Amino acid sequence: MNQLESLKWRRIRVRGSDRLSYLQGQLTQDIAEGQRRSLLLQPSGEVLSDLDISVQDDYIDLVVPDSRADDVLVRIKRFVLRVDVSFEVLGDAEPPLELLSLVEQSWPSAFEWAFGLPPHSYGQQVVDETVSFTKGCFTGQELVGRADARGATMPWRFIAGFGGDTESISNLLKSVGPEGPQGVSSLFSYDGTTHWRGVTHRSFDTSTLSALGAELTYFA
Repeated sequence: MNQLESLKWRRIRVRGSDRLSYLQGQLTQDIAEGQRRSLLLQPSGEVLSDLDISVQDDYIDLVVPDSRADDVLVRIKRFVLRVDVSFEVLGDAEPPLELLSLVEQSWPSAFEWAFGLPPHSYGQQVVDETVSFTKGCFTGQELVGRADARGATMPWRFIAGFGGDTESISNLLKSVGPEGPQGVSSLFSYDGTTHWRGVTHRSFDTSTLSALGAELTYFA
């Protein structure tokens, strides 16, 4: 299982006169007001990664998880056509969120984005902070907007908690629903306690965690 301490971040600088309008059409958040957290979706609506956005006078910086950065670059360049925009990888970047804060806020990490689920699978807090439904069109918007309008309950959901044997917890998360992207995906040890995070089916009975000595902190 992945340790959150192994996470690294990479900075991508975007230049060109069309940089803002182009990114507005690719990212889920309205980034016109400066620094924002956003998502980058596949055209089919699944999350590829989150991004920390900093809009400056003559460039825009994207800070992304290092393990997702190559895929982010390929995807974000996919629709570059007759626009003045360029991308430069600047190397390592400082974490946009400290690991303890990431855990305390129950915010997904690169290990959870790797499941490739729709934004609503990660919880309403992720949708509220990263998705604008008023700024205009962006790639992947149709399916995300439809899910939001219908109050869709996604079959696979982000879950977080602490305590217990993580191998047993992972097996428990995999024991419900059809075969799919289930199980514990990342761990973080703090003050003698192991915090775990992963994905399970929406039918998961959270009360079953207590038998393993674990406690729930978040279930999308």
